[in-house]
Amino acid sequence: MQIIIQCFNAWMAISPQPLPKNTSSSGIKTESDPEFVRRTLKSHHDRLQEQRELIKAGWNLERLVKYVQSLLKISQEEILSKTKKEEVVAARSLICHWAIDKLGLRVISVARYFGHASSTTIRSAEKGKILADKKNYKITQ
Repeated sequence: MQIIIQCFNAWMAISPQPLPKNTSSSGIKTESDPEFVRRTLKSHHDRLQEQRELIKAGWNLERLVKYVQSLLKISQEEILSKTKKEEVVAARSLICHWAIDKLGLRVISVARYFGHASSTTIRSAEKGKILADKKNYKITQ
């Protein structure tokens, strides 16, 4: 985010034009539209509600591992290993995505579980989202 602000400020230094409407002095677009705020809050509320329902249904990191194990036909030992086989990496990516984005687990917790750096876990979750969307994988109860 800091880089974006620095780039914007550099651009402003060479092109001193008035800021567009709904833009703060830092160059970040802001919204004062009450409808935008309502939609954003509803989106976050819905996401938290989904997280609560999944956790209440017994979903946790261990259950995700077992679910992905059965979904992709990969052993738990392989999933937890350091191998970089494409299908095993895909399994770990799905687990990272669902653990972070669907269950709301902290990145550092998931990273420690796999013995990865946080940055690796974040990239893995991003790849997991792409895979889940592409293959239409969902957490089922």
